[in-house]
Amino acid sequence: MKKIYLSLIVLLSVFKTFSQNVGYIITIHNDTIYCAKVKAVFIGGGARYKIKNSDDFKRISADSIKEYQLSNDSSTYRAVALKPGADPFFLQLVTRGSICLYVMYTTTYSGTTTTTTTTDWYVSKNNAPVIMLKTNGINLFAPSHDDRKAALANLFADDPQVLAAYKADDSFSFKTIKKYVQQYNHDALAQGK
Repeated sequence: MKKIYLSLIVLLSVFKTFSQNVGYIITIHNDTIYCAKVKAVFIGGGARYKIKNSDDFKRISADSIKEYQLSNDSSTYRAVALKPGADPFFLQLVTRGSICLYVMYTTTYSGTTTTTTTTDWYVSKNNAPVIMLKTNGINLFAPSHDDRKAALANLFADDPQVLAAYKADDSFSFKTIKKYVQQYNHDALAQGK
């Protein structure tokens, strides 16, 4: 009986160790470093990481880090330029593949009680510059709705089945965009693209 309890304790401790998300960073030199902790910082913005056996947190900067994953919820962020020639900015990576889908949440505060959260969706194919697809906010300088919808269709052009399904769906919701990007990536992986 003691052996069974001892085995259960060992198995539970091993399971707990492997089930914890420690987070990681990927440097601009493509080195992956698994960290003791990677966390978002709300005051001052950004994120910080702590390497194992260290007491100090270091700031995550797009100058030295191109991707990171938070420890607490496994959210992944990648440094991308929002405009050609602009400095990289960290966006949350929603879907990874030939086409990457990103989201950015922006919360603004006015007064003591009013907050507004804007959601912006971006897409990039084969590491090309990102394209803003959709926002639930007001963006006077963005391309028209039809132009953004056509830009996404262009990314699907080399997969006729996904392109046809996307056009037939005639929806441009966040859910629809994610659905067809994931389908495209699934097909691309199956074809070895």
